Amino acid sequence: MAEEDEDGAAFDPDYESYYPPGPDVPRSLGPESAPALHALLRCPQLTAVREFRLGGPLAWYPGGCDPVVALVGRMPRLERLEVYADRADAGRLCALPLPALRALALYVDARDPLDRLAANPSLVALRELYCDAAYWNRPDPLFPADDVMAVGRSPHLTGLTHLTLRGDYGDAGVRALIASGLAGRLRVLDLACGGVTDAGVAALAACPAARGLKRLDLRANPLTAYGVRCLRTLRAEGVTVLVGRRWPAALNPAPPPPGAPAGPGHRPTPAGRNAMTATGDAAEWDDRTALAACDAHEGHFECHWGVWVFPEDGAVCIFENRGWGTPPYDAVRKREMAAFRLWLAENGIRELGYAEYPPAAGEDAGYTFAIMLAAGSDRASEIFAARRQIFLRGFADGTESPAGAGS
Repeated sequence: MAEEDEDGAAFDPDYESYYPPGPDVPRSLGPESAPALHALLRCPQLTAVREFRLGGPLAWYPGGCDPVVALVGRMPRLERLEVYADRADAGRLCALPLPALRALALYVDARDPLDRLAANPSLVALRELYCDAAYWNRPDPLFPADDVMAVGRSPHLTGLTHLTLRGDYGDAGVRALIASGLAGRLRVLDLACGGVTDAGVAALAACPAARGLKRLDLRANPLTAYGVRCLRTLRAEGVTVLVGRRWPAALNPAPPPPGAPAGPGHRPTPAGRNAMTATGDAAEWDDRTALAACDAHEGHFECHWGVWVFPEDGAVCIFENRGWGTPPYDAVRKREMAAFRLWLAENGIRELGYAEYPPAAGEDAGYTFAIMLAAGSDRASEIFAARRQIFLRGFADGTESPAGAGS
């Protein structure tokens, strides 16, 4: 139970890291609001800091982040900045003068940081940019193509060589990378979990400038065997390409999307192939779904969402690494899955299997789930988008939380 100390500041006596109010902590600040950051503002050594990280890729900073912008603003010599927090103001962070900054990683709940970055004249030394927006509460693309274009055409970010974007920017974002000229300057491009389809991959593979890449990550995107075939041209140029496929590709790949160039060795698919009905007994699909959940957790843990397409089997697999398999968050997952299964039924899509990993008896039980569906590759993007919209609606109506799950 929250109490008040003699100075009138609220605090929880059972909270282990409670920091008493004083000259470096606001009176009204509770322990859940990260008082340590306020205390750091008084540190005279901030001007000498070269690297600063708040939170971690697998452990977001849980407290309030009001002082983060002021804190980073007092580090003029900063060369590497990593902010993994869902309450930090990414827009203001990206607008700070940081002339020595070489690497920036942002995993925050904010809007449109890319256009702020593109307009920041101090970021001439920036070489590596990592932006993860997997949980941003927006119904429109999380990284609009216009913002991706702005980064590529920015006169201040011409030294960028490593780019990671996590969000559903899709094929429009890939086309913006190509049109802006950024694809030709990069050495490492990570587009995992980006909602990129065969059309985007075909465009990238056909771009001569992309052959200068050293590494291209396209894992957890809804690619068919045709998209994988298109990447042969980049592999032939020495580009290391990751697509995350663990099962054999189709013998007859799906047809190329409209307007896309024919991939090497592509053969037309017989009519109706994409709409084929998945075959196999229930036990077989249960085993494959369990394997998919394990693969998503052990091999693609950094991707919060993903799609695997198996056109040879007439199946699509959706996976999520979100850690909501245990109370109280399991109630949120059950509510979301009920809504998703209703959508599947309304759209004539049959569920083949569902599995969670690790097993119920293990540590972090149910952190990852996979659901296998009887659908052709032509419906993969539609299914993935529907699942995402159900997740986003949870934010809009306040039920995307343990408290709202039961309401």
